[in-house]
Amino acid sequence: MVRVLAADGSAPAAWSYRDLTGAALTLAARLQEQAQALGRPARVGLLAENSPEWVAADLAALFAGAVEIPVPTAFTAQQAASLLQSADLCLTDAAGEAALARWRTSTPQPVLPDGCPAVALDLPALTRAPRPAAPPQIPAHDQIVKVIHTSGTTSAPKGVQIRRHGLDELLTSLRARTRPEIFERYLSIVPLSLLIEQVAGLYMPFLAGGSVSFLPPGTALVGTAADAAPRMLTLLRAARPTALVVPPTVAGLFLALCDQQPAESVTERHRRIFGHDGPVFIACGGAPVPRRSSSASTPTD
Repeated sequence: MVRVLAADGSAPAAWSYRDLTGAALTLAARLQEQAQALGRPARVGLLAENSPEWVAADLAALFAGAVEIPVPTAFTAQQAASLLQSADLCLTDAAGEAALARWRTSTPQPVLPDGCPAVALDLPALTRAPRPAAPPQIPAHDQIVKVIHTSGTTSAPKGVQIRRHGLDELLTSLRARTRPEIFERYLSIVPLSLLIEQVAGLYMPFLAGGSVSFLPPGTALVGTAADAAPRMLTLLRAARPTALVVPPTVAGLFLALCDQQPAESVTERHRRIFGHDGPVFIACGGAPVPRRSSSASTPTD
């Protein structure tokens, strides 16, 4: 199940994996048609916020044996153009279309290369469409399936090629070392253009039969705006997460929340911060974090 939280606290919108997989198979058939015309796997840009549309497009690219190039909507026009220079088409949701429009006004140079159309993802229409008869195209063992961006902090972002066997081995390793219940309710707060978020926030919950919750549409993801992390904290109780991946800044916020009420029990603390009293798996990377808060009795990692 994929859920999209509501900004007003009302019930989240929900999409079943069955619906998203069906939409992905329909889109994959169209990508396979393009690959046949090109005589090679299609290179597919993906410009979308964390959303059900992103999930369907990502699965479609995998099913079609395409080379997926995910691009954050928070990138500058120059950063996006450096990644999309070889794309054959670019799939977009509403946020992706808004990013393209913003970039057109910020630079005279086109972000998309000549002959690369922007294709809007109409998830309801894809869900209603008849399922294709042909099976999906399974990528070859050593085929490149993704080109993941680097940070681009010192120069233009560079694409890191991810092959199918590398992704398979990573998932196999993680599944052998984690329990399925960890991914019962994953909360996605960092961009899905990052490989770690694709693995932890999409593939692991999918394989474990869990769910993933996305922030309300238009909500800044952590790492894309200075105040994104503090605003995200208000949504934790609604999401009731059992797992999430966070940068060190959010780990620091969690420690600060723990220190606000040092006398409370672990169960009380979980209810106050996460909305439930069960365990929460928090993975953090990018910089060192303290092993303990001043009031915590157990390590934070």
